[in-house]
Amino acid sequence: MRIGIDIDGVLTDEHNYVLDNGTKYFSDNNIPIRCYASEIIRKLKTEGNQIFIITSRSFTTYENENKVRMQRLVKEWLKTNSVLYDEIIFTMKKADVCKEKKIDLMIEDKPENIEDISKEIPVIVYIVLIIRKYIIKM
Repeated sequence: MRIGIDIDGVLTDEHNYVLDNGTKYFSDNNIPIRCYASEIIRKLKTEGNQIFIITSRSFTTYENENKVRMQRLVKEWLKTNSVLYDEIIFTMKKADVCKEKKIDLMIEDKPENIEDISKEIPVIVYIVLIIRKYIIKM
C-alpha cells in the first residue's frame, strides 16, 4: 500500500504547541513530534508499505529565497525524529499529488484537503479536540 501522511497536525502536536508557545510557533522552535508517530511509521514500513510525506508546510512551497532552507529544515526535523519515508513532496495541491503518485490512503487534518483528496481516495481524518478549562477570577 502507498500511504500519504501530512506533517502539521498529524505528525506534530501542532495545536497544543501553538497554545503553549504562541508566537514562537514556527520561527524560533521546532514542534515536537507526536507521541509514537515515528514508531507507527516504522511499523508500517516493516509491513511493506511505502510512505510519502506530503506537506504544504509554510514557506516550503513558496517560490522565494526561503523555500530551499525551509525544505531542508523539514527534512532535518524528520531525520532528527527518526521518521522513515520513501519520498517527501512539498505541495499546495495534495489531491493532485495523491493522484499522480497513486497514493492508496492519505492521513490528513485540514478540512479543505480532506474534502479534495477524499473525492479520489480514502482519507483517515486526524482530528484533535482540545478542551482546556479556564478559571476566571472576578
